[in-house]
Formats: sequence, structure tokens, C-alpha cells
Amino acid sequence: MKKLTLSLILIAAFSTAVSASNVTNIPDVSSGVSGKFSTINTGAAASGMGNAYIGASIDAVSIFWNPAGLENMKKKEDEWSMYFSHNMWLNTITIDSLSVAKSVKNIGVFAAAISYFGAGDMENYGIDYASNPVDLNRTFSSYTIIGSIAYANNLDNNIDFGVVMNYFYDSIASSPANAVSFDLGLRYFFTPLKGLSFNLVAKNWGGQLGGDTMDKEVSFGALYTTEIEKWVISAEYDLVGKIRNTALQNFGLEFKTPYLFTFRTGYFTDNNIVDAGFKHISFGVGLNVNQKYTIDFSFEPYGELGNVYKSSFGADF
Repeated sequence: MKKLTLSLILIAAFSTAVSASNVTNIPDVSSGVSGKFSTINTGAAASGMGNAYIGASIDAVSIFWNPAGLENMKKKEDEWSMYFSHNMWLNTITIDSLSVAKSVKNIGVFAAAISYFGAGDMENYGIDYASNPVDLNRTFSSYTIIGSIAYANNLDNNIDFGVVMNYFYDSIASSPANAVSFDLGLRYFFTPLKGLSFNLVAKNWGGQLGGDTMDKEVSFGALYTTEIEKWVISAEYDLVGKIRNTALQNFGLEFKTPYLFTFRTGYFTDNNIVDAGFKHISFGVGLNVNQKYTIDFSFEPYGELGNVYKSSFGADF
């Protein structure tokens, strides 16, 4: 009972803090924030749901969203879960992520992940004596590798938790920087209403990267899942508080058919200043083979900035 009371207090406190950050229109003053790429969302299923996914994420993908979701593996016969995601983001940016999780009886669930963020080759410029840009006729590359390890278990029959430790290796024009951060996740199943859960996640806490504060997030979400005539329908709302920015709001719907296909759509807000063009609404489709293998695709528009396409693959074994 004490654990339940403590968890509810934490959820209420953090959700109130995140909500308060959205009261005023805080301008984007995040120039002194590093590691912003680490909060670019992972996975096609999540993208299809408007990135409202801290409650819907389960198994190996949870290490990127809410580590408390790893605990779901203890409810399945399969001991291992694997997940891979390829993200064709804006411009030439690509993000690839791979995670593996294992359930250990009577101990908990362990997971490890590696992500590669590549910005491609960029033109290298210098500055002359008059402070004018000078083309140096060469290019440089920028990339980041993130390694993560996680552990999840349950605090009570209806409370799951998880923790992640992340190591960042960042290289810009062969100038390296590194950092360590932690993610914490909590999932509370609201037993009076079956299918309802509340989720709390804090990401990138601790450390600095390149002398600047890591890009931090605190998210609160509610997920409700029900089944109608063998159709499993899920709806999730997430409120995401971001350092030095207005809070983001994400809403997603998922329809798992009794057949091969899963359909998704969502609405999301962002902090970019581009208003023209199609944005804020995402779409996705998934294939579920034998309840063990999933293949997902998504389309996520950002107006004049361009479109984001993601694909991912998951397997239990």
C-alpha cells in the first residue's frame, strides 16, 4: 500500500509540473542544450500513433520509450525479445536502433540497446579576417553512438518500473565528446478499470555533453485498451515536458485487427516554427505474423521541413 501511495504521489507531482510548463508560450531557447537527437522518437509503431507511446511500448522497444514496459516480458512464454528500427529523418539524417531484452525468472528483465545517429557529410566553412564565411573545399561528418543497458521489475501487482543507463559518444569533425545519463519509467495499472494504465517517464537525467546540459524530458501518459469483436483498440494521450521549450502533446490510436494488419494514426505537436505544409497528423500500418514477429511502417509529416519515414521489426523467441 505504501508503494502504491508513493507511486500515485509521484505521478501527480510530475504530471502537474509538466502541465504547468505548457501554461505560457515559452520560446525555443534550447541553443545551450546538447544531445537533442537523443529525444528523436524511435520506431514506426510509435510514429504511426503520433509518438504517443510511453504506455503502449512493451518488450524490447520499451528501452527507448518507457523501461517499465520491459516487465511485460514476464507475462509471456518467450524469454527473449529483439527490436530493430530504421528512421529516415529530415534532410540526410538517419537513425538506426537495435535492442535485445531477456526475462530472467524471479529476478526481472534485462535489456541492452545501441543506436546510431548520422547527419551525413556537411560542407566545411571557415571565417576570413573580415568575418566572412570561406568555403574550405572539404566536408566533415557528424555522428553519435548511444549504448544503453536497462533493468525492469514490478513494485507491486499493478506497478512496474524500469531504469536505463545511457552512454553517449558524440563526434563532430573528429572532435569527440561523451556523457552518461539515466532514464526512469513507471507504469501503474488502474485496476478499477481494466485496460487503463498511467505512465511516467524521465529521460536523460544527469551529466553534460560537450559542456552543455543534456536534452531532458519528463512525460506523463494515459493508455486505454479494449477489445471489441476480436479487434483490439488502444488510445493514448501523452504530455511531454521538454527543457527550455513548451510541452508537447501527442495523441494516438491503434486498431489491431483479428487478421494480419494493424492500423495506426495520431496527432502530435512540435516546437519547430514552420507553419506551412501538411503536419501534425501521422499514419502507420503493421503486420503481425504468428503473434511473434511484427513489421511496421509509418509516415510522419513536418510541413515544409519534409516528411519522416520509419520502418521497424520486432521478434519474440
